[in-house]
Amino acid sequence: MHTALEFHSLVCVTNWVNGFTDKIEGFIHYADLINKQIRIKDIEENVHRITLESIINIQIK
Repeated sequence: MHTALEFHSLVCVTNWVNGFTDKIEGFIHYADLINKQIRIKDIEENVHRITLESIINIQIK
């Protein structure tokens, strides 16, 4: 995660939402370790807030 944030790499984040998995592709915009969430900006410039507890996998593309 830190490598993708430092080098502004495209990532695919798989997270657990209400019993289902959800995949989001984009760039890690901000890592908020106090509130335990990351913000991902996708290709369409939408910002997604994902809690660290719900993340299953992060792949650098």
